[in-house]
Amino acid sequence: MGLGVCLDALNTAGTPSIEELRASGADGARLVAFRDWWVYDYHNALKADGLRTAVVLARESFPDQDYRKWCATYANHLQPDYWVIGNEPDAYLLGVPSPSSWSMQPPVYAALWEACAAGIRDVQPAAKLVVGGLVSGQPSWLEELLPLDPAPYGVDVHCYAKTSKEARSLLRAYAAVLPGVDLLVLEWNRPPDEIEAYAAMLAETVEWSCFFAWHDVDGLGLHDTNGDPKAEYDAFKAATGGRIVP
Repeated sequence: MGLGVCLDALNTAGTPSIEELRASGADGARLVAFRDWWVYDYHNALKADGLRTAVVLARESFPDQDYRKWCATYANHLQPDYWVIGNEPDAYLLGVPSPSSWSMQPPVYAALWEACAAGIRDVQPAAKLVVGGLVSGQPSWLEELLPLDPAPYGVDVHCYAKTSKEARSLLRAYAAVLPGVDLLVLEWNRPPDEIEAYAAMLAETVEWSCFFAWHDVDGLGLHDTNGDPKAEYDAFKAATGGRIVP
């Protein structure tokens, strides 16, 4: 199943070298799309080295609302394993502010999905399209969204603030909404003493997962603000087997 990590291609602290990434045992990375040659080159270097990638089309990815055009532009530069459309669109159901989320009601998200899917598949007809980062813990949002055209390859669920047992139960609830569709967990974070068991649960439950994040983001991450490894890094490395993947 593998275990990846969330990176930030516009932040030097969030762009480890391929050697550093592989030394952690990670088999790939999740990145947000930005119109920047450095982002394109960094992503493509990861892919060329055989690492798995997920590219998120977030609010920050679009200069304007011509989503189809911009997605076609990205697809001309990037060929990730997964295109994740949107980021935490259901966050308004949390009841607390979530500045990094791109919240929208299901009909609005469905329109975004259709436009982005068309732009990507204009260039990459076989692209794997993923519903982006559901974070509220309420599968009812996904039920309201369906059906989608085109049908999604997968659904990304962000299982924050949940134990391994709680997360497994929630993932099963999402899987019941779309039987046969792959689940991914492209953002998760747990304390060091829970990481290995949590990663093992995800390996049994979802197609791929990514730890949040390589660098410090509001206290979360494998490294501190000075770039030094934290206890989370050691636990992550133990969870991956601490090997440089081939």
